[in-house]
Amino acid sequence: MKIKYTGDPKTFAWAVKVAGKVPVLMSGGPKTKTEEEFLRQVEGVLEAGAIGIAVGRNVWQRKDALEFARVLSEIVYGGKKVTEVLGEAK
Repeated sequence: MKIKYTGDPKTFAWAVKVAGKVPVLMSGGPKTKTEEEFLRQVEGVLEAGAIGIAVGRNVWQRKDALEFARVLSEIVYGGKKVTEVLGEAK
């Protein structure tokens, strides 16, 4: 199931719970103002139990989309926290 982020890991966790056995992905939604804002959303949905993300503009409309996708993959597939990946990127 692809759903929009509620803005809060606790309420998103409820959505994941009521989905039952259906895997939940975060829908990308509108482009965020900052990369960190989007990364924190992704971190929140993963903490809430989603299995991943289904996004477009929040990656491809960034100044360095390939680098941003790499950083994003470290959160989604590598289990890293935003503070870790932002510290590495600096």
